[in-house]
Amino acid sequence: MSVRRGPTEAEAAALPIDALTADPRHVFLTAGEVMARYRWGRTKGYEQLQRGGFPKPIAGRYRLDLLMQWEDDQLADSTRTATSHHAGPPAKRRPPQRTDA
Repeated sequence: MSVRRGPTEAEAAALPIDALTADPRHVFLTAGEVMARYRWGRTKGYEQLQRGGFPKPIAGRYRLDLLMQWEDDQLADSTRTATSHHAGPPAKRRPPQRTDA
């Protein structure tokens, strides 16, 4: 699995030209641009924007650096979850065997 950094061509087309070269701390995206970045439809997009763990908007816009940090957190959580599932189910314990001697 590769980690994708930066916008795809379609996402880059939706972003202002300055957003591609500016410092992420100074780039703000509208709700529509955020939904385009993550390829969310309107229903899922607005649900995600309202979730507790999603970065809060500042004056109705989302900071790009906080979105990138949120992405990294989501990738770390999915990696942690995936590695915990690879461990498999816990081993079944066998009852002690009785010896009648």
